Amino acid sequence: MFTPWLRHAAGSVEEKPQPVRHVYVEALDSADLFDDFFTPIARDGASTVEIGIRLQKALKALAAVGDDHIKRIAREHMTLVIKRFDQGLVLEEDRQRVREIEASAVSALGPDR
Repeated sequence: MFTPWLRHAAGSVEEKPQPVRHVYVEALDSADLFDDFFTPIARDGASTVEIGIRLQKALKALAAVGDDHIKRIAREHMTLVIKRFDQGLVLEEDRQRVREIEASAVSALGPDR
């Protein structure tokens, strides 16, 4: 679902507002798309380890195909997932599983620019 947008917004190029008479539509923004999609799932699913794992894997995949701007946004969301799931998960072993995906993503993606 996100990959076509990532390809379109490559190089940190966001949709530019087009002046259209009598119509206003706010421009799309990659950070807003990530916020709108991932934040409610992470917030509401913070007590389910499988959701944490899937979110981390999805964010890792998007960071891998995105440009530096998208990598930064994905990493920010991966950090927020860790924070939410640290609070929501009861078992330390479950929290560790979610953290391991984030750690492997950071390792695979290289240093943040």
